[in-house]
Amino acid sequence: MRLVTKLTFAFLLVLVPIGVGGWMLVDNTQAAFEKTFEDRVTGIERGVQERLKGVATELERALDRIADDPIVTEQMLMPMVRNVFYQDNPDIDYQRAIMRDARRLMTSAVLDTLRIVDLDADPKRRGQIIAFGHRSGHEETDAELIEIIEKHPESAFFRHERIENEKRGSADPVWTLQVAHVVGGGPGMKDVRVALVGGRIVDRRLVEDLKVVSGERTAIVLDDTSGRRVAATFEGAEPEAVEGGYTTQSSM
Repeated sequence: MRLVTKLTFAFLLVLVPIGVGGWMLVDNTQAAFEKTFEDRVTGIERGVQERLKGVATELERALDRIADDPIVTEQMLMPMVRNVFYQDNPDIDYQRAIMRDARRLMTSAVLDTLRIVDLDADPKRRGQIIAFGHRSGHEETDAELIEIIEKHPESAFFRHERIENEKRGSADPVWTLQVAHVVGGGPGMKDVRVALVGGRIVDRRLVEDLKVVSGERTAIVLDDTSGRRVAATFEGAEPEAVEGGYTTQSSM
């Protein structure tokens, strides 16, 4: 990374992907020597990546546990293999069963969000939401989410969600860090593939952890892939102004 500014004080904005999300680093540290400044930025990048990847690892483990639950293996995947999951059955409604147990699966795995998505090759079913754990209601097929799942498996990404608030009887908008775990598709599974997409809310605790990682006089902005702000370690639209203004630099 090359420092292009000659200002004594500057903001340095660095965009670094984590999975298919990203984050920006804003630094107003005086850089007497370019190498010293570069090393500092590299160290902060590594610290932020490690913190976010730590959350992603916890999500992957939680989704592994959900994937082994009998409601997933016996009441969802096996009926799909037999082509009876979506059929009307007077004895058992498989889809209603997974919808009923989705919240239990989510809470027992200590997740804030859970979405179960059909990845059937049939365009009529592909992308269909089988169940939510974090709210009720219907959701149209999300082509962007399917692309993330298929092109960036096991990667972490930021996603805006609505989480059911039982006290108020409404759904609250929140930002989350999510991971998708695909089950099925192996021997004996035919074309059956389902994505378990679980997430944790990007809350103040995570932001405070990032403050510790970055150190003094450094601010971090978390962005999604489209540039929407997820969270920041400062209040307002941008950090406090510094003498000499600021310049920007980005890397992908």
